[in-house]
Amino acid sequence: MLIQLKDNQKELEDDVIQVTKLEQPTETYLAPIEQGHGRIENRKATVYQRNLSDHILDQQWAQYIQTVVCIERRRQVKNTATGQWEVSEEKAVYLSNKVIGAQYANKLVRDHWGIENKNHYVRDVSFNEDEQKIKKKSFNYSILRSFALNFFRHNKIENVKEQRYAFSLDWTKLYSYPQII
Repeated sequence: MLIQLKDNQKELEDDVIQVTKLEQPTETYLAPIEQGHGRIENRKATVYQRNLSDHILDQQWAQYIQTVVCIERRRQVKNTATGQWEVSEEKAVYLSNKVIGAQYANKLVRDHWGIENKNHYVRDVSFNEDEQKIKKKSFNYSILRSFALNFFRHNKIENVKEQRYAFSLDWTKLYSYPQII
């Protein structure tokens, strides 16, 4: 299991930061530079596996953490209006209950973001899922959103929000898809 360490675990976060500051990395992986769509991205994955119990004081967590993973991202995005490259840097820390290598950790994080971008982001932007204030039987609405998203994916519809709008203007367009009948 690989989980991202967030700000809501402040004591654990402080302990893990001590690991990254005081211990030597077990392994580092520099991912190939990715270019495309007006951006350039560099990634570095660093894993720490030595002396973790010396720094992680919370015994509830210390027994499970086998690897601390630090992913550093540097992204340059070209501003089409000015022609300038805008740079952003980000550092994220992950914890694993298994001993894993830096390259594999980088792959796991990238694969997770694929799910985030293709599922959670679409649910939030196209279906406004985060803004829904459904109190009773909200699970049923989640199932309906999943059904709709599966329909769009099955029919290879790229822009879900645009297609939802088109269906709202003329719902009979749904019948042009044989799977709906």
